[in-house]
Amino acid sequence: MPAPEIMQNQAAVSDIPRAKAKWDIPPVNDLFIAMADDRCMTMENHIAGQVPPALCKSMRYLMLALGLVCTALGIVGIILPVMPGTVFLLIAVWAFSRSSEKLHLWLYYHPRFGQTIRAWHQYRVIPFRAKVLAVTMMAGSFAYVATTVNHNWIVPVLVGATLAPVAIWIATRPSQARGSA
Repeated sequence: MPAPEIMQNQAAVSDIPRAKAKWDIPPVNDLFIAMADDRCMTMENHIAGQVPPALCKSMRYLMLALGLVCTALGIVGIILPVMPGTVFLLIAVWAFSRSSEKLHLWLYYHPRFGQTIRAWHQYRVIPFRAKVLAVTMMAGSFAYVATTVNHNWIVPVLVGATLAPVAIWIATRPSQARGSA
């Protein structure tokens, strides 16, 4: 039988919270604790059990407002094909990570939006369907501007010069995480 000091040290070590795998969904009671204790933190800090320094109150409210507006725009963007949705949801997750742990965890583990957000956060991947939709919408937007703005050639050129690099960047992102089939 080990000495009493060793048993005390083993008990102390077992009380240390362990980091979870990134895809593990926290137990329900952890989410309720997060809802009750609305400190600002990132997902990595949540998983590691660390709390980052809090923002000043006015900046926290500004980030919270930005997150709420971007969440609304993201939901509208997912419903309507004329604007992007995922970009706004990614901005919302970022803003919530600095203002509201409750809303951050809600959006990060959301049944509809969470998978895309987690895939981008962990692997920087854009699903193939989202790529095709984004590039198609950009091409359609450019065609609309090019055909309707007849009095000035500068506007279509500026729109094309803006959309082309963005479309190339989107198209060159991976569609799946490395090593997954």
